[in-house]
Amino acid sequence: MGELDCTHLVQFSLSKKGCHLDCSELPGAFDPETGIEVRLEVWPQPLRSPGPVRWTFHLRNAGHEPVTLAFRSSQRGEVILERNGVQVYQWGRDKMFATILEERSLTPGATWSFDLEDTIEVEATTYRLVALLSAYPDLPHVRASIVIESA
Repeated sequence: MGELDCTHLVQFSLSKKGCHLDCSELPGAFDPETGIEVRLEVWPQPLRSPGPVRWTFHLRNAGHEPVTLAFRSSQRGEVILERNGVQVYQWGRDKMFATILEERSLTPGATWSFDLEDTIEVEATTYRLVALLSAYPDLPHVRASIVIESA
């Protein structure tokens, strides 16, 4: 699997509907085995703490075959912030998820997006962001640096 290490700061041009027609400017990861591309969008920009946050996952099947993603719970994804190797934020930490088996199929060229919303309360500084899908097959994690400012 090909994890892309996007070490640039997570700051994008956003619209109310999400990323513009081309999400390629967002940090992402690509899995050559499945052809699935995963990108992460963060709102608001700049991200301020304490304050609301919306992590939007954008998936696209860039391959030539249909891909089925299997989820074992109602949790679709996870976002983690680390500072100096220590985890300081995890989106799903204080949430409960239903145990269900659900599948999402993506035909070639198909896209799918979903949001994880939260209130973030961390120190204003630069963090290492790791975003991952809670699906099988395992897909590469999105990794980036993110700056959080004081509210």
